[in-house]
Amino acid sequence: MPGRTIERTVTIADSASLSDEIDLGDAVLVAVQPDSAWDTNAVSFQARGADPALGTLKYEGVEVSFAAVAAEDFVTFSPSKFAGVRFLKVRSGTAGSAVNQSGASVVTLILRGM
Repeated sequence: MPGRTIERTVTIADSASLSDEIDLGDAVLVAVQPDSAWDTNAVSFQARGADPALGTLKYEGVEVSFAAVAAEDFVTFSPSKFAGVRFLKVRSGTAGSAVNQSGASVVTLILRGM
């Protein structure tokens, strides 16, 4: 349904920096919220459309990342940064400096239906 808010989750495993892949379907990402187990780090993303190759998500040539996200922070952003993204992975840290989580962490993705 267009405009409807949808919540989905991904998990970053213990000693890992990248979540499982999620299919956003016909929705666009508008916010993220890591759980209480999250170790404070930047949040960035890998993304793809229909192509099978994932790449670092960039907006106007710059990696999309949010610095110093703490446990349970609710981080919103412009959905235009995620236009065209169908499949997504959440990264702890950045492409150049991924940071492993010290325990499994669930990240809630807040999506807006298109």
